[in-house]
Amino acid sequence: LVDAVSAPLVGSIADRARRAGVTRGFFAFVSSLPMAAFAFLVFAPPTSRLGPQQLAKWCVVGVALLHMAKTAVEVPHQSLGTELTADYEERNSLVAVREGIGVF
Repeated sequence: LVDAVSAPLVGSIADRARRAGVTRGFFAFVSSLPMAAFAFLVFAPPTSRLGPQQLAKWCVVGVALLHMAKTAVEVPHQSLGTELTADYEERNSLVAVREGIGVF
């Protein structure tokens, strides 16, 4: 459910940022910083100060934020090939190599 809202929103923001001169690679890099922070917060909750219900809420909110930050990294990364080359065949090759590496 979070992804159904965040992915189109991030795509729209990344497209607008591209028109303003910000590259998709830079957008993905900047988005990786909150992703790292949210990952830390999810995997290192303040267990001594939270009860079981608060801890569950912490994890649900943290995972949702982590997923949104991950979307903010992945959406520009997936469309980065359009910025790297204008040639159709080269774009296909780049995407094929990226996806092939992702399998392993």
